[in-house]
Amino acid sequence: MNLKSLANRVCVLSLSAAISACGSKFAPYNGISPIIDGAQVESSVDNRKRVLDALIEDANFRTTQFTWYDVSEAGFNYIDEQCTQYFSYLFALDRRREAYKSTLSSGGQTTNAILTATGASTLTMAVVAQAFGLADKLTDIVAGTFLYQLPPAETKKFVGKLLNAHRDGVAAKRYTVNSPTAAYNAIQQHLDYCLPPTIEAELINHVGSAQAVAVGDNTDAGVNVLVGSQLTVAQRVAAARANARIEAATRVDTGRSRERTSAPGWAGIGEVTIDTPTAMAIQRAVCLPADEIDGKYGEKTEAALKIFESINNTQTFDEEKWRDRNVSLSQMELSILRNNATCANGAKNYLENLLLTLPQLERARQRIDALIRTKFNLTGTASFTQLRSQIEMWRSELGLSDAPKDIFKGQITPDFYAKIDRERG
Repeated sequence: MNLKSLANRVCVLSLSAAISACGSKFAPYNGISPIIDGAQVESSVDNRKRVLDALIEDANFRTTQFTWYDVSEAGFNYIDEQCTQYFSYLFALDRRREAYKSTLSSGGQTTNAILTATGASTLTMAVVAQAFGLADKLTDIVAGTFLYQLPPAETKKFVGKLLNAHRDGVAAKRYTVNSPTAAYNAIQQHLDYCLPPTIEAELINHVGSAQAVAVGDNTDAGVNVLVGSQLTVAQRVAAARANARIEAATRVDTGRSRERTSAPGWAGIGEVTIDTPTAMAIQRAVCLPADEIDGKYGEKTEAALKIFESINNTQTFDEEKWRDRNVSLSQMELSILRNNATCANGAKNYLENLLLTLPQLERARQRIDALIRTKFNLTGTASFTQLRSQIEMWRSELGLSDAPKDIFKGQITPDFYAKIDRERG
């Protein structure tokens, strides 16, 4: 179809599109319907199943063993490909915009006509205009948005960084992508980063949060002001140190601020000083018994923290040599521990607490429960928190240590998890 016939068809469809829009009480642009429609739910569920089945088939997972994280990776690859095509279209459209303006007219309700003709109810005016380059008015409107004010090539680089960051984030927590629902959710999140509303929001946020830092040059009085991504790590550190020296020289000591003192044994364990209240919060977060929470860094606290370090650094539960780890808590890790200073009822270490509290890990917990019951020919639905004696017998059979001082007796630890998971496989 040439451009002239397309324009004629758009004009013919304009009136019916406008009438259709008026008759729709709960059109998407009015918000979602207050009533859940069974047929729509069935259609949505069927669509998700078809998407996942297609990705499994495309990656040849039918004949090989795979995880749902593998399926999500296949979905990411597909979305990255579509996103690249989208920006290729934008690039070409940006180069031909004036040509489109000279050959097409808006036809009044162009956007509604396209929505009606395609049945694509979620397309916005901006997306339609960018995808089809339809009319001079629509093209000028779109040219006033971020996606046109910034060169498509540079915007593509920015979006590429968003997509790579999301991919890395999911990879770091791949153990949570353990079901079809979790895989689809991860894929949908990846797609969001290539949708125009998200791109515009992230660009606005990026500009709004940019930092400007004065950095001295080689002259006595010279000062350069660098903004955002122009700053190197060294320049940021140098600027921060300079500001800190200035603040220290001008600060008036009112007597209210005092240097924090490290809790017993905690010196050098973290990037910042760990005082007694913080130390006790950390001990609660790694599920030490109540009578062991004293703020002191001993062998039991160290062993419990090694499980945390293992999981946080590998993003897996099955590091067999987790005991070989050194405990060195970053500010991010300290924040995680302080903000999660409670343990679920029945949890005896950090790994068990995650199994009992994260909804994404419910299936993993159920598999562990089933493995233990099967191993000892037990019926019923008892969970691992009720099967401590069986766990201890299995640990002994596997030759696993409960040290120090039997702290891990009857517990699910990374090495135990690895060995029973291997038996399951």
